[in-house]
Amino acid sequence: MSGPIGYDSDQAQHNVVLLTEVPEEIPAAAVIRQVDGNAAEDTSAEFTRRLEQRARELSSQIDGVRAWVVQNAQILSHAVGALQERDAINATDAQQALSVIDSASQPAPSTGSTSTGSTSTGGGGTSAFLAELPR
Repeated sequence: MSGPIGYDSDQAQHNVVLLTEVPEEIPAAAVIRQVDGNAAEDTSAEFTRRLEQRARELSSQIDGVRAWVVQNAQILSHAVGALQERDAINATDAQQALSVIDSASQPAPSTGSTSTGSTSTGGGGTSAFLAELPR
């Protein structure tokens, strides 16, 4: 079972805004490195030491995380813009096709009749439709 594939540009733009706000909310490396703990007992001192080490490791990666989030927000923003542009082009193409079909379905005004009494169709119909198709 499959469903339609699509996107909601408003939702995508909202996600871009959220992604651009995230780096500002991530604490600085110095804040992440700061660990307060009880060093009075060996077990708690060992836990605090391990926690400090993990905090240093995490803080060394934080600038990379910020850059990665910003980069992906920009990529998402460009993708949404490209999809919106493509939608606009598709809408224009569809409108042009509809216009061609409408004009082809209308017979051209007759320029006269033949001696046998039959009326001329002018340039309407299929030949007019084919002539207006983009090449």
